[in-house]
Amino acid sequence: MNSPFYPFIKQLEWAPGIVRTDTGARKLDKLEGILQGSAEIRNEAAPLLATLLSIPFGERYPPLQINELVQKQRTMEILEEQLVLLSNRGPVLVVFEDAHWIDPTSLELMNRVIRRVADLPVMIIVTYGRSSHRPGWISVTLLC
Repeated sequence: MNSPFYPFIKQLEWAPGIVRTDTGARKLDKLEGILQGSAEIRNEAAPLLATLLSIPFGERYPPLQINELVQKQRTMEILEEQLVLLSNRGPVLVVFEDAHWIDPTSLELMNRVIRRVADLPVMIIVTYGRSSHRPGWISVTLLC
């Protein structure tokens, strides 16, 4: 669970029903099937998210010509954008369980997402099991 983007990777595999026994082409088909937005948005998102999921995409998309830092930032932007686009279709529930185990990259993205969706029909539930874990955004969105 401590690998970069772990909870997001798990969601990207679960949402389209990607399983280990799927071929690379089938995994890519499934991933493309859940992407939101215009063809241009999907064409940019697919290779970045396929890379995140270790899905080969070389026959459909050109290789990524960006460094690791840009790739990380663009991947976070795309994941954030996909959530926003999904919320345009209707309310979205996001659940992060055991956030006390979250990796720093996923925490950074989770913090970005929480700020970004404040005015959107998105409910985010975060559970964590350590009382010493106090996220910086906790005072922003507590509902009692």
